Amino acid sequence: MKDFKVILFTFISVLLLSCNKGGLVDETNSNSYFYSSDKSKILYKQPGGPGISQLWDYEWLEVPADAKTFKVMKGGFGKDAKNIFSGIEIIDYVDYNTFHRLDEGNYMDNKNVYTRSIKIIKDANPKTYQIIKSIPEYYSNKPTYKWAKDDKHYFYEDSIVQVDYNSFEILTTDFMVDKDFIYCQDYDKFYKYPNKNEINTKFTVLSYFMVYSPKYFYTKNFPSDSIKGISVVSIKNAKSIKKFGYGNYFTIDGLVYYEMLKIENADPNTFDTFIKVRGEQMAKDKNHFYLRNQIVANVNPKEVIYNAEKDEFTYRGKFWNYETEKFNKENSR
Repeated sequence: MKDFKVILFTFISVLLLSCNKGGLVDETNSNSYFYSSDKSKILYKQPGGPGISQLWDYEWLEVPADAKTFKVMKGGFGKDAKNIFSGIEIIDYVDYNTFHRLDEGNYMDNKNVYTRSIKIIKDANPKTYQIIKSIPEYYSNKPTYKWAKDDKHYFYEDSIVQVDYNSFEILTTDFMVDKDFIYCQDYDKFYKYPNKNEINTKFTVLSYFMVYSPKYFYTKNFPSDSIKGISVVSIKNAKSIKKFGYGNYFTIDGLVYYEMLKIENADPNTFDTFIKVRGEQMAKDKNHFYLRNQIVANVNPKEVIYNAEKDEFTYRGKFWNYETEKFNKENSR
């Protein structure tokens, strides 16, 4: 109880102290820059502790700025008539008159392109530099902005990527191609596979991790795969390709696959997944009920029922148990 009173007293004291400040300079662009009570100084609110303690554990630092001309820039940096500030520090290596924030987050002046933490991006040309809006991730409607380019280079996460500039194309967030290689990005690490297609071959995108050309099918290896990078399958008839739901299951030339594992004797004409909007480990055809690439024995696929609202599978009154991977009398969820 005593400790609680101490914390409460400290919290109230900080609130009273905060009330003596002159208020935020610009609440739209920053919640860290404040006027002093008489508006003669600029104060920077710097957190002093981790986590929830930041609610009361912080410092008020004076910014060496002219309060009369001080304003907050887009991105949260400060600026007065002479200098640009990051916190209370003057950023003296950027060009005052041309320094600005790009809509996608990076910064630029007439000399350099900068990261979000105002580090110079090596060899980036500010005259031609542009952020590339990538295809949205499967789980979000928001585009990503990890790629950029200038007149000579492509950049990923602010670092140059060695590719053939003139033929390089970003297919998805995870697949890219140039005249020499097919590239796959996995947790910001790049894998590449020789591009055996003809120059200017058009690729079809099935998902962010699956693309194909008229001759080859490429998929990013899944976390369960022992080999990282790209798996490739030769194609006889590109029109035979079909993915089911999210894409864990797909068909190529009459064969059905689960994450590049062939499902022996599966019927591509009646094959389907139960769930259409996310990754799936269970499917069926006219003959069998499948768990990943294996047949679940003694289960009639016509009698398996999936309840989307409850997200549960039932078979003859039994529930699918995700731990035992069998139909049991009791629901495992």
